[in-house]
Amino acid sequence: MLRARSRSRSTWSSGNPHDHHRRSVYIFVRRNTPYPLLDTFDWANPQLVHNKREVTTTAPQALALINSDLVFEWSKALAGRVIREAGPKESAQIDRLFEILYARKPDSVERSRLQAFLDSQEALTRQQLV
Repeated sequence: MLRARSRSRSTWSSGNPHDHHRRSVYIFVRRNTPYPLLDTFDWANPQLVHNKREVTTTAPQALALINSDLVFEWSKALAGRVIREAGPKESAQIDRLFEILYARKPDSVERSRLQAFLDSQEALTRQQLV
């Protein structure tokens, strides 16, 4: 799943399938073969000394997330987990999603915004199918 070419023509292999959707604070870094998705996000290059972390937000970052097969796989895995653990009821799915991502339940404003988003996406999908 995690297969990409870098400038040095080396590749990242997929590793253990059970670890594909695991969250982590730390990742393994190969100095000569940087993780391709991190290049878009101005990661701290381990070959250089850094005294300050630069913060940037750019359009290519959003495009990288939207178009990344890896991010899509992560999204499908998260959605599958939420549905499996919460069942078919949308309110329970919203609660479970927040518990997984933020270790808390959503407040009333967050819940209403998420429900409105789900409703709009459902209406859009129905419109596109007609």
